Amino acid sequence: MIIFSHDQNKTPSKLLYKPYLLSADTKPSVFEISFVLEDEIYNYMFSIDPTTEEVIEESLIKYTSQKPSKLFVRKGNVVKTTKFQEAEERKTFLRSNALAISVFSNTN
Repeated sequence: MIIFSHDQNKTPSKLLYKPYLLSADTKPSVFEISFVLEDEIYNYMFSIDPTTEEVIEESLIKYTSQKPSKLFVRKGNVVKTTKFQEAEERKTFLRSNALAISVFSNTN
């Protein structure tokens, strides 16, 4: 889902996402992962609207000390970036049904 969301026919289509079928709940699904890369801690999060299958929000945060540094934060199709020049240059390729992290890492 994360790797390939940027290239789903390059037109609006559904995400590779299936909500829990035994529930009529329409709350957003939230996915979050923390990982360590080169001795620095990162937190990546995104949420999806189960009715429209569009990305509601997404963020990548880097913890270099006690204070977190937001590399990018997305609300709908509005992306704010700091200290992440590649994201700033590539955010024009963003679609409502594609994860920003996938778009940023796969567009030239």
